[in-house]
Amino acid sequence: MAGQLCFASDYDGTLVHGPGIPSVQDRAAVDRFREEGGLFGLNTGRTRRGLAASLKDRLPLDFVILMSGALVLDAQREVIWERRMPRDVAAEIVGRFRLRALGLFLVAGNEYWTTSPVSLVRRSRGTFNVVRRFSMIPDPIYGVAFRMLTLDAASGLASRINCDFGSVATAYQNGKSVDVVSAGCSKATGLEVVRRELGVRAMAAMGDSYNDIPMLRAADVGYTFPSSPAEVRDAAVSVLPSVGAALADFSLRMHG
Repeated sequence: MAGQLCFASDYDGTLVHGPGIPSVQDRAAVDRFREEGGLFGLNTGRTRRGLAASLKDRLPLDFVILMSGALVLDAQREVIWERRMPRDVAAEIVGRFRLRALGLFLVAGNEYWTTSPVSLVRRSRGTFNVVRRFSMIPDPIYGVAFRMLTLDAASGLASRINCDFGSVATAYQNGKSVDVVSAGCSKATGLEVVRRELGVRAMAAMGDSYNDIPMLRAADVGYTFPSSPAEVRDAAVSVLPSVGAALADFSLRMHG
């Protein structure tokens, strides 16, 4: 595998838009890229179960970076790298900021967890579980996710967490959501794990939101959309309309 080209795509808002699945054109472009020997994977804030529930094995992947870089899996979905969040750090972040959020979820194991005092028993609900107490959430904990009312509220919360907890945790704004992982963990660190473990010659990445900025800067070629925020466009090398267009451009740059 040494010397291969590699392309990492964000999932929500990049490879898929809304509740849909990857477009026929993007899936065909991924197939062509892999047939030419390239490696294609996802770099997302989702959990393993959350991604699986949406993707349903519709697209072959050579690697998966989950939860903003906290967990990296190979093609067989075996763990090749992880960074957990200490339970006391997660508990302090939850206790400090939970009343500011519309929704709050802990990322533990393969899925999301939330608490509700009216939930008498643990039950599965979609891709997350509801429990009565924080202590009922199992290890390992990888991070905390907040859902906010506005973009400004999400930006303010991310800044506050980074100011107060910067030595132990890092917060990334993703639209109206904020993903918090252990310090030193990002979509960029996930890329570096893939680069090292899979012997990558050149790495490209595409994303659409603020939490994608580290990976766009870490990639050899970073891509985003014309509709992305200005800060995201500034971090990218090229602005293109789709993952398929970015894959074609990356192949041309490397082989042309």
